[in-house]
Amino acid sequence: MLGMKRWRVRTFDRAAAEELMRCYQLPRTVAEVLAARGISAGDAGALLEERPLPDPFEMVDMDAAVSRIRRALAMEERIAVYGDYDADGVTASVMLCGYLESLGADVLLTIPEREGDGYGLSRSMIDLMHRAGVNLVITVDNGISALEEARYLAELGMGLVVTDHHQPHDTLPEADAVVDPHRADCPSRFKDFAGVGVALQLIRALEGDTEAQEDLVLDCYADLAALGTIGDVVPLVGENRTIARRGLARIAETDREGLRALGEVSGFFSRPLTAESVAFILVPRLNAAGRIASARDAAELLMCDEPERARELAEQVCALNQKRQAMEKGILESIEAQLAAHPDKLRERVLILAGEGWHPGVIGIVASRMVERCGKPCILLAIEGETARGSGRSLGDFPLHKLLSYAAPVLQKYGGHAMAAGLTLARDQIDTFTRLALDYAAQAYDIMPDGTLEIDREMTAGDLTVEAVRRMGVLEPYGAGNPAPLFAIRDAMLAAVREIGGGKHLRLTLHTAEGVPLTAVWFGMTAARLPFRPGARVDVAFAAELNEWEGKQTVSIQVKDMRPSGLDETMFFTSRRIYEKIQRGEALRESQRAEALPTREDFAAVYRYLRDQREVPAEGERLFIELLPKGIRYCRLMLALDVLREFGLIYTPEGRPGMIAVTPRPPRVDLTQSTILRRLSRDGEEG
Repeated sequence: MLGMKRWRVRTFDRAAAEELMRCYQLPRTVAEVLAARGISAGDAGALLEERPLPDPFEMVDMDAAVSRIRRALAMEERIAVYGDYDADGVTASVMLCGYLESLGADVLLTIPEREGDGYGLSRSMIDLMHRAGVNLVITVDNGISALEEARYLAELGMGLVVTDHHQPHDTLPEADAVVDPHRADCPSRFKDFAGVGVALQLIRALEGDTEAQEDLVLDCYADLAALGTIGDVVPLVGENRTIARRGLARIAETDREGLRALGEVSGFFSRPLTAESVAFILVPRLNAAGRIASARDAAELLMCDEPERARELAEQVCALNQKRQAMEKGILESIEAQLAAHPDKLRERVLILAGEGWHPGVIGIVASRMVERCGKPCILLAIEGETARGSGRSLGDFPLHKLLSYAAPVLQKYGGHAMAAGLTLARDQIDTFTRLALDYAAQAYDIMPDGTLEIDREMTAGDLTVEAVRRMGVLEPYGAGNPAPLFAIRDAMLAAVREIGGGKHLRLTLHTAEGVPLTAVWFGMTAARLPFRPGARVDVAFAAELNEWEGKQTVSIQVKDMRPSGLDETMFFTSRRIYEKIQRGEALRESQRAEALPTREDFAAVYRYLRDQREVPAEGERLFIELLPKGIRYCRLMLALDVLREFGLIYTPEGRPGMIAVTPRPPRVDLTQSTILRRLSRDGEEG
């Protein structure tokens, strides 16, 4: 199950690239990547030069927030910092608590549990804070939608300052201050802060906004702010790049015992210190605590100042991450078993699966992986008793939030945006929800969108020098809004495949069209899933970075996608979606029917191939790739297999699910009498 994607190779204006080279003394490859991304010389400064953080008082209600907090400090009121259980919420909570404690405040760190409390303010947590003597609640990374909870706080006589970065509803919560750059009336010029970025701006406002104080605040808190900013996958552009750059430098020399211990135990400090290494090593471990245990463990780790205890907590958080990985593996195995038993689910416009024992804190990650593998939106539902909690991920322009709005009558709770969403519903409503979700998709899309890779530039082996890749580093830190450059090499030969990492990853040897050997790694790809054999001609999409070993630097190639050289992608993706329509029993347009029906030559080629191979995996993309030299279109290949199976000419060997073989001593048949083909022909005549 490769899940091939469309490739969109960016084009660029050569004059614009030349101007970038002149203005910023950039190497040609870097300038061409920027020009291909539509970044002009006038815009490039925001990316290439460090931009000072904006005046925090640009945010509406920041003055009111500062006034209320200062009053609480003066009156010696007890303050609760109320956060969230992800890396953004945890780092924002730890940062603001630490700052307020440095001012002598009586602070209660409060983070809800994913299991039991759920996201954001709740009456039960408010009651807990009230019993603890809290006078003022400051939310970080949440609170903008807590309308009823804000009223309840007021009834109890407790103050509320909301700091958040999520999109507000039409009505704001009743509070002493509501600080959110996405408020419609907020004039702040930078809107893309994470929750920790808004909290950082609050600290700057409490300190007083001067250049010297900005440096002081960043020196103290940039490491935490960078962790949360990178972890929340907000765009790493503008002021967020300043936070990330300063934070990465601060992490390298951090004096936080907990952060140092986490870096040492996880192996983070043995790798190049980049935003990507933060995102793939540190952030998942902080998130793991909130996903499957308690985010308070991660918060305690970041606040810890005792080396032995910090080491113990770091090992505990890393163990939770390993447990989370094992859970993901178990859910993926369960999904594969479901799909083997019900392959029709793969042909639906949206992949919707439910399972007992799936951890709701992990299914979002697995849904993302299934989107990558299957090339379609995915919603996974974790069943617990009579309730199912779900997480969805999308691709292209398919809007998950609109799908959930359509299915709202059967949902207890839902929220999110186009690309990611969450939901809760009764177990006995799963089938109804699935039907409504698929109805929405069918009404909105005749042909579903495909996953797309944005290729910055095609490369030759001569372009992949250590110097060229080193100079590409001027574009770091990479992240959302500024991804690592993605390159492509055309018509390479796959010379060798070797499993590494216990079979979890592959090391590939490629020979370019010029005959230059290259070594590449494909993380997360297994030999069983790779649909290419040594000797295949392939196009490869990849990222490039530098590796250093014994003082010598080399270029490291990380494969992101691979497809057959010469693939007509428009034909392939159109043909694949038409076959899915047929499997769902939907009517075809005449042009689609003509595309679908296999010819006598197609049948002959497919049957000869299967006979010669004796037994092959039944996975469609793999067979398509093998038969591509025969010129068979995907839909015709799959229909040919269906017809051969209909007449008993091929079968699944006993004990070999997912495999097909030619039936020994097959009967003589008239393929034109196929029920499948006659139905398609009849549908065309009726249309």
